[in-house]
Amino acid sequence: MLLVTRGHHRVKHTVKEWLETNNYNCFEEVYAVDSEGSVRYADIVAFHPDHKSALILDLTIRYETNEPMQGEQVNEDKNRIYEKYRLVKRELH
Repeated sequence: MLLVTRGHHRVKHTVKEWLETNNYNCFEEVYAVDSEGSVRYADIVAFHPDHKSALILDLTIRYETNEPMQGEQVNEDKNRIYEKYRLVKRELH
């Protein structure tokens, strides 16, 4: 297994354990199709029994850059990707 993959899995399992410790129901590698037919696998989808919304966690570890604004860029990229799924959710309600 590649070092990058190992690091990703370690972080994913740590986050999942924390969520479950805080009463979230977690599902890993959740398959989804957006409104344009694109397929994604979210690392973790977590539901808390007391909340009406879910957390979609798609963890990214970028080793190829030392960009000081890397966190903000990753956040923008992920929000752009998952906006399509939020639109589908809104249409269902």
